[in-house]
Amino acid sequence: MICGRRSFFLSVLTLAVCAACTSLPPASTVPARARGEVGDFILEGRFALQVSRPEGRVDKAAGRLHWQHDSSNSRDLVRLATPLGSGLAELQYGPGAALLITSDRQQRHGTDPAALLQEATGYPLPVEQLPGWLLGRPAAQDTLSRDPQQRPLRIESPPWRIDYRYSDTHPDSLPQRLDISHPEIGLRLFIEQWQTP
Repeated sequence: MICGRRSFFLSVLTLAVCAACTSLPPASTVPARARGEVGDFILEGRFALQVSRPEGRVDKAAGRLHWQHDSSNSRDLVRLATPLGSGLAELQYGPGAALLITSDRQQRHGTDPAALLQEATGYPLPVEQLPGWLLGRPAAQDTLSRDPQQRPLRIESPPWRIDYRYSDTHPDSLPQRLDISHPEIGLRLFIEQWQTP
């Protein structure tokens, strides 16, 4: 009987905590400086990945994301974790060097972070393009569409497409959500916190 009450109490407490978390307003996505001047950033968020395999199988993965971008040194640190925070992988890369550390602390070295990530996971994700896409900055050959506030709305970078969503109407807001799509891959990023030092 006591165990039953304890289980019921824990269930109610869990639901209450979850309800409180979902009712919190989103953190501000307006940087301290104009959006066009943002260089370095740190972000915290969540990801949802779906990959369609040639044999018809669909793989799905989801978890937490920490991204640290140092624009002056062209270096990035990306940490992926399970939804509960356990480490999945850490990717560090800069000019000519990349390091992938897996959850079992195995290390893989290479020069191309996208190739290194694909070798380890089987997912061909354009890692080096993502810092620019996160800030809504297209490459020279890409097509950029803007919303009424002149913020990035969509980048076409064939075969990739990036759609942006914002939590407010401020013209300098950074995106709160990115939908990155490819004929075989869908990646959704939910950004909970931006830091723009």
